[in-house]
Amino acid sequence: FGGVPYQAYYQRALSVKSPDHARYISIVAAFGCAIISIPAYILGAVGASTNWTLTDINLNKTDPYETPGIVLPAVIQFLTPPFIAFLGLEAIAAAVMSSTDSSILASSSMFVRNIYKNIFRTSASEREMIWVLRLAVIVVAAIATVMALTVDSIYVLVIRCGDFVYVVLFPQLVCVIHVEKSNTYGSAVAFVLGLALRLAGGEPALKLPVLLRYPYYDEELGQLFPFRTLAAIVAFVSLVVVSYITDIVFKKGYLPKKYDVFKCVVNTDVKPSKDVMVKSISGDMEDKSVDGVSMTAI
Repeated sequence: FGGVPYQAYYQRALSVKSPDHARYISIVAAFGCAIISIPAYILGAVGASTNWTLTDINLNKTDPYETPGIVLPAVIQFLTPPFIAFLGLEAIAAAVMSSTDSSILASSSMFVRNIYKNIFRTSASEREMIWVLRLAVIVVAAIATVMALTVDSIYVLVIRCGDFVYVVLFPQLVCVIHVEKSNTYGSAVAFVLGLALRLAGGEPALKLPVLLRYPYYDEELGQLFPFRTLAAIVAFVSLVVVSYITDIVFKKGYLPKKYDVFKCVVNTDVKPSKDVMVKSISGDMEDKSVDGVSMTAI
């Protein structure tokens, strides 16, 4: 479930023409990922069974036995012809840079559009948002650099990323698609509760201490209770409950419209239109209309 809210998946699943098509490509992708992973298994097996003392690698500085993360580049550099090694290392560098720059741009764009524009500066001009975007890119890149230099294992980082996405974003994605009355109030409460329960459970990989000992906690083994799933369930339930409560409170008139500070229940500024403009990250503009509902894609 932590992989479902990833942009790489749902962006493609939601861009197809029909639900059947989305279902088919999802099933094919599952088998495709298993097949594509076979070369990685082979390279890992080769690296684990190689006698590195017979190669030109300097084991005093770089030891594949101690740092498994360098097995792939070490196998390509020292166990293949120079031409193949050159192409292989260039391919790795290109793949890393491609993922990095797109992630930095996507994170910065979402911050500028969804947080800065919608919450702090609703009257911000396009020129102002461009400058904020440039600053956000620098900040996100700096944070990413610090994480890259301090985290010991990329594998652990990827697993923890899926972990937090499962707890924080998966309930939000389910509700925004399947729960009609879900709104910003429920989303905000769910985000805070889910993240708080997850962080309270601690995380050794990120050096986060255990603040809340769930049932069956062990001093040596840590948390044995499925507290991540508990946090995800709490986030989902709180999002639905708070969304329905705020919907009733505002629409029944128990609270005046002026208290709808997020402008998502009764005090809305944007009305649905039949034909709207959808703007992508690359800046391309394209006419889109989906059943008469206004949609904005970043």
